[in-house]
Amino acid sequence: MLRYLADHNFNFDVVRGLRRRAAEEAILIDIVTAREMGLATADDPLVLQWAAAEERIILSSDVNTLVGFAWERVRAGEPMPGVFAARQNAAVGPLIEDLLLLAECSDPPEWSARRIDPRSAPALTPSPPRIRSDSALAPGPSGTTRFSLSHLFETA
Repeated sequence: MLRYLADHNFNFDVVRGLRRRAAEEAILIDIVTAREMGLATADDPLVLQWAAAEERIILSSDVNTLVGFAWERVRAGEPMPGVFAARQNAAVGPLIEDLLLLAECSDPPEWSARRIDPRSAPALTPSPPRIRSDSALAPGPSGTTRFSLSHLFETA
C-alpha cells in the first residue's frame, strides 16, 4: 500500500475525497497532510526529509521548487520515496480516481527515487516512469511499463 503525504500546496478537496471514497469502498489508504504532521510551514527540504523517514510519497502541486529538491535528494543518494505532482487546476474527481488506482495497484518500491510531474525532465534514474495519455500499459524503454492515467500528471 502506498502511503501519501499531501503537502501544503496540494488541493485538500482531493485529500477529503480520497478519504471519503476509501471509507465508502473499504479501500485501505494511508494519507496525511503536512498540516496534520506539523509541517504546514516547513520548507521543501524538511518536508522531503520527513516523507523519506516515514516512507511516504509526496502529493504536491509545487512543480517549481519541491520537485527540484526531490531530484537533489536522488542525486545525493538520499532516500526519496517519490513525488506525484499534479497541476493546480487538475479536476478533483479524476485525480482521486487515479490516486486510488495507484494506491491499490502499485507498491512503494516502484516509486522510490522517481517522480511524475506535468513537465518532462531528463532521466536521472534508470527509466523513470512517464505518464502519457496515448499509452496504457504498453512496453516502454528498457523493459519499463508506460501507463496512462489521463487525468493525472500529464507530461508536456
